[in-house]
Amino acid sequence: WHTNRLPTAGKQAPPAHNSAIMSAPFHELEVTVVRNSLAAVAGYVVMVLVVFIGIGCAWMILGASGAFAGESQTPSSAWMVGNLGSGFLAAVAGGWAARRMGTSSTSVHMLMGLVLVLGVVSMLLSQGASVQTLDKPVAELRFMEAGAYAVQPNWYNWIIPIVGAVGVWAGGRQRPA
Repeated sequence: WHTNRLPTAGKQAPPAHNSAIMSAPFHELEVTVVRNSLAAVAGYVVMVLVVFIGIGCAWMILGASGAFAGESQTPSSAWMVGNLGSGFLAAVAGGWAARRMGTSSTSVHMLMGLVLVLGVVSMLLSQGASVQTLDKPVAELRFMEAGAYAVQPNWYNWIIPIVGAVGVWAGGRQRPA
């Protein structure tokens, strides 16, 4: 028997490990994960804000008649190009914000994953969307009505998450000084 390892009366046994030293790396890892996750969410919020500004500007420039291809429910080429352009710029801004707020490029990768997953889910949900009939001319649509009325082509729905992920990557490439 090794009685010399047992605590003696009145004395405590030394701890098996120094908990302050052992928990420090885990605490740092926890802080890093939380900070990168919050940075990715903040980057997504930046993207949403910039997209809303871009869509609002496109609506003010094109109006209802310019946003649709004739009297169809399909968005016009000008609308889709403007939307993809503003979406790319929004993704660049979101990637930049995520990289700036995060501790590493992990925040950018998280945001890219979020953009791809949400984009694919949105695309899959839009596949079963029913076509609504409209009782007034396209030129008389308001902004919110137009959003509910528009039916985007399938290829366009697939390209949106790709443009978003590439924009996030471009915006988050370099660590800010």
